[in-house]
Amino acid sequence: MAEFSKIFRYYGCHNCGNLISRHDDIVSKYFQGVRGRAFLFSQAANLVEGPKEDRILITGLHTVSDVFCIDCGENLGWKYERTYHDSEKYKEGKYVLERLKIAEVGS
Repeated sequence: MAEFSKIFRYYGCHNCGNLISRHDDIVSKYFQGVRGRAFLFSQAANLVEGPKEDRILITGLHTVSDVFCIDCGENLGWKYERTYHDSEKYKEGKYVLERLKIAEVGS
């Protein structure tokens, strides 16, 4: 893990440090989570997905699944499974991770 962090900046679970995603996978830093600021990531790893459910978010109705750290079970955000408006299609398959729930590691 130490060697990896010398090459890439990445984000890990704030609770246990489990690697979640690379800084380069950030699509947008301008998202809102349940507990404040959140980032949209194109990909993420070491997560467990909860059941899919329809949820009304700021931008309307979406089908999402909550995502949890595979090591400690911390709820880190959600994955967009389906969007219902053409302008929101870019979110499908991407992850919203709450800034308070992830920690930047590496340089």
